[in-house]
Amino acid sequence: MGTQLPINVAAVGYTNAWPLLTRLDRIAYRVMEGHPAQVAQWVSSGEADVGLMPVGALLSEGDWKVVPGTCIGCEGAVHSVLLVSETPIDEWTEVLLDGVSRTSVVLAQLILRRSHLARDVTFTSVEPGTAVERASGTTAALVIGDAARALPDRMTTRVDLGRAWWDWTGLPFVFAVWAGRPDLAHDAIAGLRRAAIEGLGLREALPEPDRTYCLEQIRYELDDRALMGLRRFAAIGCEEGLLTRHELELYGPPARMLARPDLDDVLSRASTGVALSEGDRDRLVDAPLTDLLAAADLRRSMLSSDTERTYFAGDETLDGAVLVLDPDQTDDDRLATLTSLTGPWIEVRSAAPIHMPGATAADHLKWTALARLLTDIRHVLAGSPDDLGIAQAALHGGADDLGFVTDITWAERNLRQAGFTPVPRDADFNAAGSAQTKAAWSPDRPRA
Repeated sequence: MGTQLPINVAAVGYTNAWPLLTRLDRIAYRVMEGHPAQVAQWVSSGEADVGLMPVGALLSEGDWKVVPGTCIGCEGAVHSVLLVSETPIDEWTEVLLDGVSRTSVVLAQLILRRSHLARDVTFTSVEPGTAVERASGTTAALVIGDAARALPDRMTTRVDLGRAWWDWTGLPFVFAVWAGRPDLAHDAIAGLRRAAIEGLGLREALPEPDRTYCLEQIRYELDDRALMGLRRFAAIGCEEGLLTRHELELYGPPARMLARPDLDDVLSRASTGVALSEGDRDRLVDAPLTDLLAAADLRRSMLSSDTERTYFAGDETLDGAVLVLDPDQTDDDRLATLTSLTGPWIEVRSAAPIHMPGATAADHLKWTALARLLTDIRHVLAGSPDDLGIAQAALHGGADDLGFVTDITWAERNLRQAGFTPVPRDADFNAAGSAQTKAAWSPDRPRA
């Protein structure tokens, strides 16, 4: 592999990690298996170079980078991260939080804190692996991993946290990612990705019920939607004081890693509003999406509140600028159009449905961020009528306004779900009072 061997890898010993580990070269990589909290500890202490890191730890400490492409997540019910009890949820007085997974602990608290059914519940941390046996009566338990798939019959109430997150946000949830020290060699990263591709191709051969679990219930793609879900989790977790980091950074390809100092300088200058040369603008267009979103959000934070996002309920009377993403355009075409636009506000729109080639979710977020970084236009609208999740993600990547809405309740609920305080405005972007609805959510309510 060309790197110093072996690479120390920390991973969970759960069934859902099997596809990511089974094809890993055990000569090139020395694998240490434990529960999620141990994985985070081994990476944090330096005992492991890279680990299948619970995102709760990733968003709370360290300066680790994320291996792109693969995660352990879900899109709906996951069946292995549950809140369980002998009594209905509205009778719960206490929830025992099993300490094996910080991610699941944070997710459980977010779900219940935002729910009127269990808002007065007490959370108690317990030793790993002890929550279920100690739970009885009105005391519920958090249970994860293979143990959640073999529960005692007395646990008649079972709340699937993957399903609850999906019902709440409409986005995938990410439980764990490959993450490691920032200087991890590229061939070590490539080996992890190669093993994942090969291992995921072997899921059909697993015996039931593991085959169905790994094929249909676990989502392994760390794609745009998964990253949006991860950023939403970070935003709401920080708002509730359960997490401390809003963003994460992915490892880049070798060529980009070599050019990183120049790119970092361009991103830094763009985030402070410095005018860029034509060459610097071209470099910015080619920057990783995660870096663009972070720089654009930093630029926005210099111009508007970190906690508030506005919306307009009515017919817009103030002319603005629109960048239309057409599948036939090149980046050069879009850049030339963007830098020629003027007006009090700007919005990125798609000439084709957002899921079609040439007008993807990544395109929408990329050009919304670039609109913030490469123009002097004061307000950037996040509107994406085809996918609310994209609009909410844009609010964390340079946009400061949800756009023009016809349903105030819908707008304020979804701004809160994205982690912000909703503020109505007039057509001239002046605040027009305070929010007209109150925050409230229940896991049995349909999402917007």
